[in-house]
Amino acid sequence: MLKDIVEEWKRKGGECETVTIDCPFCHQGMVAEVTPDLIRNEKLLEELAVETCSCPQAKNKTSYKKRTENIDLKVDRMFGEESGTPVGEEIRTQLKALSLQVCHGKIKKAGIQISDNVKVTVSTDSNGLLDIKKEIKNISRQKI
Repeated sequence: MLKDIVEEWKRKGGECETVTIDCPFCHQGMVAEVTPDLIRNEKLLEELAVETCSCPQAKNKTSYKKRTENIDLKVDRMFGEESGTPVGEEIRTQLKALSLQVCHGKIKKAGIQISDNVKVTVSTDSNGLLDIKKEIKNISRQKI
């Protein structure tokens, strides 16, 4: 989120400028601190306005963005190189897309068999939070 980037910049001693930005939904003007790079980028200023505004449309869009970022982090943590069962970038991209569809209610539940040993189920729990389950089968027998 851009607000986090600005806060990190300030914490490291970077200088910020104060600007007035307008919410694209309700057109409410607000004051925000921005980094020197942000001040030149209209698209990012609009995004910061959405993150800062408290109107219902801005809150919904910000919530959607946060959930999307959390999905990316969760899938990368569960299936990235550091995990016990890493998968390729293409499969992680597909898992992220599928998780996003489940997270936003377009799909109720989905399961994928990635390999003989790894099965993934994506659903939401009773609180509406995304639940990604990775099931690893332990194959201990061998054919002779």
